[in-house]
Amino acid sequence: MFRSFQMESGGSAVPLVLMHYEWRTSLLYPEGLADTEILKDSERWQWWPLIVNEGACMTVRRADAIRFGGFDEHPSYRGYLCGPYDLGWRLINAGWPEVWHNEAVALWHFAHPDPIGTNGQRASLKQLLEKAHPHVNGHALTAVEAFSTGRFQPLRENPDIWALRMRDRRIGSELETRYADLTGQSGYSPWAVWSLWLSLAKEITGRYLEDRIWSPFRKGIVSLLGTRVAGRLRAMYQDRILRSAFSQSPSGFKGISQTSPFPSGS
Repeated sequence: MFRSFQMESGGSAVPLVLMHYEWRTSLLYPEGLADTEILKDSERWQWWPLIVNEGACMTVRRADAIRFGGFDEHPSYRGYLCGPYDLGWRLINAGWPEVWHNEAVALWHFAHPDPIGTNGQRASLKQLLEKAHPHVNGHALTAVEAFSTGRFQPLRENPDIWALRMRDRRIGSELETRYADLTGQSGYSPWAVWSLWLSLAKEITGRYLEDRIWSPFRKGIVSLLGTRVAGRLRAMYQDRILRSAFSQSPSGFKGISQTSPFPSGS
């Protein structure tokens, strides 16, 4: 293990997705097993040839597992399906190299009740219903799709993993800190997004009306009345607006601009 991650000289582990082979059999786990040497008895045990079982057993660095969201907790992974390759494949998508461990180091995998039928067992309806979501040749559809599309973050991240990952961020400017923790893991609510869409519509409509209708109309009025008359009207209405605003509050409004409410030149 240390050799695979290049840690023999005491250095830090290198980024890696280390896959492990498995010895598999249709026989059940033996009772009272005390020595793995017994499992090498070819007359008693019939082990299948070593096969590539994509990521059902693997080793990755803890920091890498956190950085890419840990195991996906999306509901589509519930039921009878393999597991860890979801994270392994996403790490590979992010550029981590995939290496298969030495065949001399493999796991012993005994049969277990399964609804697939590979062990020649008759499955009950309860076992069959464990296949709760679609799969691709026994692999979770969501994992295969993530691998094929290049996605490297989970669809549903564990909250604790999310907190660890966010804690490791290094934000480089004061400006960005305004947005770094604005929403939390759940993101904006539908109501907040709808409000922003409404604000955008008002912004676009207001800008369009200002440029195409109100501004030409205002310029036409100034041309009709003349600059001097328009200036007097502007000054008169400005004073009335300010007096009206301050009369509504004994202390006045904070932050009211003393400039004309009309653009200069109008």
